[in-house]
Amino acid sequence: MLEVKSQVLGLATNMVSQLVYYRNGMERQKNIAKVIKIKGHRICYQDIGQGQPILFLHGLGSNSLSWLMTVPMFCQQYRVIAIDNIGHGRSDKPDLDYKITDFVNYVEGFLDTLNLKEIYIVGNSLGGWIAARLALRRPELIKRLVLVCSAGLQPWPELREKLEKVKFAPRTISETRSMLSLCFYNKVQYVNQVSVVISYLLRNLESNHKTVERVLASALDPNEWLDDKLTKIRAETLVLWGQHDELMPIEFARQFATNIPNAKLEIISNCGHVPQIERPKEFNQLLKNFL
Repeated sequence: MLEVKSQVLGLATNMVSQLVYYRNGMERQKNIAKVIKIKGHRICYQDIGQGQPILFLHGLGSNSLSWLMTVPMFCQQYRVIAIDNIGHGRSDKPDLDYKITDFVNYVEGFLDTLNLKEIYIVGNSLGGWIAARLALRRPELIKRLVLVCSAGLQPWPELREKLEKVKFAPRTISETRSMLSLCFYNKVQYVNQVSVVISYLLRNLESNHKTVERVLASALDPNEWLDDKLTKIRAETLVLWGQHDELMPIEFARQFATNIPNAKLEIISNCGHVPQIERPKEFNQLLKNFL
């Protein structure tokens, strides 16, 4: 059953990708969906373009499709790589603790296997947390770092109480709607019935509920938090945030920007937790200016 779900998800991913690329003026792309084995497990990723590599890391419970509005804008000038993190999307979902360190290990192995160095790395939410930890562990790998509504800072008590009530691994239509409502500022456009049903179906195809639940449990470990480590990040950094992010409040953006040396802060108005989807034109321009 899992194999059937994986095949259906792969077909849907390819169809959606090709449609988005076509609508953005790109010819049909061949051989961009690739698979590599890291630590004995399949990591699925998209790899398109040539030049300076940019690695995109998605957020918790998401997948590489979250960068579909970004990839076409950069693959003409850069080598764009968007992966499905271990336990997400079409990648394998082994029985791990899914600590942040686990994700960092797989991304590090991915970069080493492909012999990628001095890359630009862009991470949204959980992806930002992974990217920042990797920049701390292997500074020679990361030339520029972009944190998009990044997780990784210790939440204050009221925020922690709020986040603990969120169903980040929704199992019903109602739970999916509630989660999407927290991700987007424009509820009318992004939390309508069609969007909710599509998100619900995709998440059930991915079958990553256990992954998400274990990540949330491990995220409570203070050793994983970035608060006292930010001053050690050496990569030139862009902190890019949605003004109305309900999951990672804008106070976190200011904390990242203040404590990371050589960091720049950009805020997108009328935007929530996933600016690359909600405000792609503004997001892509700010990212292009920085890179």
